[in-house]
Amino acid sequence: LCLLILIAVINGGCWDKKEFNKISFATAMAVDRIDETYQLTIKVMMPKNASDGDYPVWVVSGNGKSIQDAMDDISKRSPRNIYWSHMDVIILGENVLDNNMYQTLDFFIRGNEFRRRNYFMTTEGKASDLLDISPKLAKINTFYFKSLIEDQNDMIARSAVTLNDVLLGISDRGRDLFIPKLQLQESKDDMHQPQSEEETVAKSEGNGGKEENSIDSDDNMLELKGGALIKDEAFVCWVD
Repeated sequence: LCLLILIAVINGGCWDKKEFNKISFATAMAVDRIDETYQLTIKVMMPKNASDGDYPVWVVSGNGKSIQDAMDDISKRSPRNIYWSHMDVIILGENVLDNNMYQTLDFFIRGNEFRRRNYFMTTEGKASDLLDISPKLAKINTFYFKSLIEDQNDMIARSAVTLNDVLLGISDRGRDLFIPKLQLQESKDDMHQPQSEEETVAKSEGNGGKEENSIDSDDNMLELKGGALIKDEAFVCWVD
């Protein structure tokens, strides 16, 4: 009995505790490929005192011959230890789709840091550009990314693609994989050109009749439109 009590006293406490002010949470990741180098960009939320209600957000990039090398590059320069398990969204750039895509996806499948529920998206051009966009309606746009894909999944069943879906798509040779495409929303001004000089002046004065805090006045709105079709581990085409 004494031995059991002694063991309980010695082993008591939080042996694996993480100091709140010494960690940061990766919430979104963008993967790009430049020549033979991976460029990894992450959006990190750095928690402060819970009573403040304010969470500074930091965007940082790292480079490496592999995604793991790029992650190590980021960790070396991060002021805090990065906690990956809270990440919700992974965005693949266009160059990643065209260059050895299986190697990229295989890393996420094998990585212990990533959850099977992580959402996958893609975009034309560089994925990192999307992490710099902050819609007015979303203080931390990672949550905005997640809500976009979940809202669409509510309207169109099984339109959201998770890491688990990617795993099934790769393992089943006869199954095509569709990854939703995230892009800047086309503004109404681009869709409808002014019909007269008076209309042009009206649009330049007073924000074109838009309310200052309305969705229409936000040039940083994002949308999910179409996606990338993947077949036999290779990019086929963009689908609208």
